[in-house]
Amino acid sequence: MAFPLPGAVNVSATFQSLAGPELRAQYPLSNALVAASLGRNFTTVPPTVDIVPSATLYGDRIYQTDIRVTRTFRTGGVVVRPTFSIYNLFNANPIQTYSNTYGPAWQAPTVILQARFADVGVQIDF
Repeated sequence: MAFPLPGAVNVSATFQSLAGPELRAQYPLSNALVAASLGRNFTTVPPTVDIVPSATLYGDRIYQTDIRVTRTFRTGGVVVRPTFSIYNLFNANPIQTYSNTYGPAWQAPTVILQARFADVGVQIDF
């Protein structure tokens, strides 16, 4: 949503509410583990078995708010629009990716939402 303010200033904001990441539990089989029951080693790369069925567990939702302020300057035939943006305004830190390999590190965060940061730019139309 964008709001024009007096003095050729525009303020816009974006709010995102995304589904949390899917949580999976994958157990990598090895030749040592199954050779006794299979009676032989795997002929290729040992498979990975899903312990938790797909699409049954999800992490917390991801919320992010961004804001942008722009100002328009007109001189002759040139329009200059400097912008200032702040992403992840409330500095949220939800987990975006988990470790899917079952074991001691299962469900350990591997990626979190990038911390709050600012961006400065300019657009020139001539």
